[in-house]
Amino acid sequence: NVKLENILEKNIVWSEVLDFETKDIFEVQDKITDTILSKIIPNVMSLTVGNPKVVQSFTPEVHLNRLKGRVAFESHSVEGMYEYERLLNINRTLEPNNVYLDMDEAWFLMGKIWFGMSKSAEQDINKAYELTLNTLRVDPDYAYATNLAAMIERNYIGKLDKACTRLQKLIEISNDPSNKASAANLARHCKQYEIALSLYKNIHKSAPHFSLWFKKDYAWTFLISNFD
Repeated sequence: NVKLENILEKNIVWSEVLDFETKDIFEVQDKITDTILSKIIPNVMSLTVGNPKVVQSFTPEVHLNRLKGRVAFESHSVEGMYEYERLLNINRTLEPNNVYLDMDEAWFLMGKIWFGMSKSAEQDINKAYELTLNTLRVDPDYAYATNLAAMIERNYIGKLDKACTRLQKLIEISNDPSNKASAANLARHCKQYEIALSLYKNIHKSAPHFSLWFKKDYAWTFLISNFD
């Protein structure tokens, strides 16, 4: 009997009784890995990449590859980025006309910059921005696209005012801690400190396990709001 338990919420996310022959052990291991990925990302990591609306935009194989890619990306390593790129290339082959994969490529291009893999940061930034806007034209309510567009605008291409016009929209469409934290970060850059602090407080309450970087930004925003 195998089970996956969310200790914080004290509930069983997934359980199954496994009955198999020794020769099938590797197939069973792959099944367990895939199942855990499909459960832990939306239910424990609380990332949009696993929510029902997003899942419906992809075939099951591409969806599973995207989950694996997100885990690779979250490793914050060069090796993780190469694995993310490998899975992205497979997905592009399987669904060449899926505009949501433009966002996956855009995040990859930004990751290349962050992890020192880019040969031309300016070129990669411009391409990432173009891909992001492509996705937004098709789905203006896609939080990850709005999030990345605002991030590029405020941090890389000198369009903070444009980024700030996205704040209210980003707040309205962000449902997971990652996008809410990005909305809070944008609010801080736009000097909307009360909004930023409220968002950070909400994340800390609903997802205390979320990435440490948001707690640093939460503390930094609190300090700035008192001295700016």
